[in-house]
Amino acid sequence: MKISYLKSSPSMIEVLKNNYEAFIIQNYKFNHLGLFHDEDSIYAVIQNYKESNTTLDEIQELYNYRFKTAGVPGPTFTEEVKDNYIKIDLRNTYEKVSLFGQPFNAFEFNNNIRIAIPSKFHPFHVDMKWSDNSFTFTFNKELTPNDIDEIILICESLGFYGY
Repeated sequence: MKISYLKSSPSMIEVLKNNYEAFIIQNYKFNHLGLFHDEDSIYAVIQNYKESNTTLDEIQELYNYRFKTAGVPGPTFTEEVKDNYIKIDLRNTYEKVSLFGQPFNAFEFNNNIRIAIPSKFHPFHVDMKWSDNSFTFTFNKELTPNDIDEIILICESLGFYGY
C-alpha cells in the first residue's frame, strides 16, 4: 500500500489511527510500539507476541478481520522498528472525543462550532448527521469562495477533516 494514497485524504489517516487504537485496547497483552511508515508502506510494530503463542500472520489476520475498515488500507505487522521508519502519531485526547462522535453530543458539537466561527458569519444553522458524520451549514448570506475556505479551515482546526 502506498503511503501517498493515505496522505491524499486526512480522514483516511484518522480512520487508520482509530482502527489501530481500537486494536490496541482489545489486544493490550502485546507490547505495541505504534504505527510507522517508510514513505512506501504502513507498519504496526508489536513485540512480545510470541509469549501469547501467536504469530505475526495470526495478528495480521485478526486485525484485518475485526478492526480494518473496508476501503482503508491497514498496516503490515512487524516486530522491529527499522532505521528508515517514520513514526505516525496517534490521536490526542481532544481528537479522540471530537472526531467520529463517540462521547461528543449534539449540544457540544453546536457549541464548539458556534464559538469557533467568527461573528461575521452569524447567524447560521448547522445540521449534524450522526449516522455518517457529515454536517451542513446554512447561512443567511451568500459566501464567497474565500469565506467557504475559511469555514473549511476552521472546521479542520476543530478536528473535522474532510467533511
